[in-house]
Amino acid sequence: FIEALAIFEDLLYSKNITGRERLIAEFEYSWVLYRQKRYDESIAILRRIYNEKELEPLQKFDAMRLMGFSHIAKGNFNEAINILIESDSIQIHDDEKKFMLFELGKSLFIEGRYPEAASYLKRISHTFESTDIYAHSTAFYEGFIFLFLNEIKSALDRFSFLIENANSPELLASGLFG
Repeated sequence: FIEALAIFEDLLYSKNITGRERLIAEFEYSWVLYRQKRYDESIAILRRIYNEKELEPLQKFDAMRLMGFSHIAKGNFNEAINILIESDSIQIHDDEKKFMLFELGKSLFIEGRYPEAASYLKRISHTFESTDIYAHSTAFYEGFIFLFLNEIKSALDRFSFLIENANSPELLASGLFG
């Protein structure tokens, strides 16, 4: 990633690129900054390019998603939640949103906003294959949400899903833990 940073910095700061080409380069640069854990720099670039008219809905969504994920990485869950909720309003197919919805549901869970977390996780719980780690993680969070909301039967259903579909001792333990 260090080499990628140098390439993007050279491209953005010493070459004269403009318009859509520049937006795409800046977005890719923000992704490299994110991967390097330089979250504040990534967020600053994403904020600037988000309002550009040349971005398509999926690109706007990706900018918001990465901004939200950057805030999650920094532990700023409330800011991440606000950004991710806003990104959910962008009109793209829900399949494109499933990882964002998972992180949004998880962040809401961390903040103790269980009914909201449940509504976002419910939207994606059926979209992952039963052996997928996201299916297991979603079921894990849903199980505890239902438990905390005193919906015991629903909690047992989600933990049973984990037990029935566990393909490792760790996943089995997480189902039995619930």
